[in-house]
Amino acid sequence: VEIKELNEVFQRFDSDVSGEIESIELLSMLRYLGFSTSLEVVHGMVKVVDANQSGGLDFQEYLRLMRAHRELELEDVQAVFSSHAGIHKTVPLTQLPTALADFGWNLDKATVNETLARFDFPEKLSFDDFFEASQACRRLFAASRRRMAGFGVVEVQFFEGLFDAVGGEGVRKIEWAAFEHLLSILGTKIHNLNQRKELFEILECARAKGRAVGVEDEFLGKHGDQSSISFLVAVHLIRELGQRCERACIEREVEAMEATKYSHADVSGFREVFYNMLEHGKPMPGGDEPRQGPSPKSKRPSLATIPAAARSSVQGNLRSSQYARKAKEALNRSLHSAAEGIRARLSGPLGGPTLSFTDLCELLRCLGLRPTPAQRAQLSEVVAQLTADGLGNKKFRPLGSEPTNEAVVDFAAFLRTMHWMSKVDFAHVNQVTARILNGK
Repeated sequence: VEIKELNEVFQRFDSDVSGEIESIELLSMLRYLGFSTSLEVVHGMVKVVDANQSGGLDFQEYLRLMRAHRELELEDVQAVFSSHAGIHKTVPLTQLPTALADFGWNLDKATVNETLARFDFPEKLSFDDFFEASQACRRLFAASRRRMAGFGVVEVQFFEGLFDAVGGEGVRKIEWAAFEHLLSILGTKIHNLNQRKELFEILECARAKGRAVGVEDEFLGKHGDQSSISFLVAVHLIRELGQRCERACIEREVEAMEATKYSHADVSGFREVFYNMLEHGKPMPGGDEPRQGPSPKSKRPSLATIPAAARSSVQGNLRSSQYARKAKEALNRSLHSAAEGIRARLSGPLGGPTLSFTDLCELLRCLGLRPTPAQRAQLSEVVAQLTADGLGNKKFRPLGSEPTNEAVVDFAAFLRTMHWMSKVDFAHVNQVTARILNGK
């Protein structure tokens, strides 16, 4: 039964019927199943289980990934069960809702009780009984995530705070002009009629996505109505904007791979270097320590840049939680994700994580390269041209983004830069490239 269910999910998200799930398809699948994740995390998952190094997951590789996740899930359920089980290794039925709350799914208590009432559980639950109850609630959680376009609990609270900031406290429908202001807070600014027309088209797509996951007609609004937008449609619209940016990132990377002739294994090695630099200011273990880490332009925005109403809305909800430490950690991750994963992805010049030219030079320094001033100037010209090429292609540019004179390097441009450097053996880079591609 489990294999059959997994196969149905695989077929559902193998949208191009290639027999493999690509990174963007795996991302959609995980969000459908209720997991809050990112394209960067998915790339890491693919790297771990992609035995044939095709860049995607065939069905057997997909099964390995899902079984590994299943084992981790069992460990989580076992930990919660053990914390509530008595000396007889059972959980009293009366304590079941409290125990299930430990998973942090933030489900409506009445809905949970209604779901659990369908089962004929004994007064004392064994581990198997408890696992069955947890899976029922897990499915409820996944459905609630789909209703909120796959955003996490704290991310939704963040958006509620934004809605309060632009529309008034407790408002769940705002005028269209107020919503455009909300998007501008996230960095997506509508500059002309063509962009507004495109946004209206995305609005109808968001309504269709919402209808497919059970959003009621009263919140969807009428087709073609552009006077206002409900909270539920707004989160689906923001998700759709983000997914378009993610797809554009994948398309740029595919074009870069084809142009550079790098293999999927090569790209995986370069990706690790790129994201290590982005996150930690250090491209790989064993390299030189960074002077100051990534420049502010490539770091995640400070919480101070997030509207106060959004911050206080989330923090107020967390203060009453008995799991304050975990909740605050989730807040930090989710607010950073909302600030970077939405603001940067929706409005960044290339719609994805980027390094500045200063970061790129620091990356080279950490790898042991010492370019001369003339070489650095030459590199600056190359990066500026790659940036201009990326920004000049409108199909790759996020809605509402504006060209910039600042040279920035997304992962696709990083691949092209490394390829150019390799061709000319820039500052003896080929020795370092060999080390990266050999995983050393």
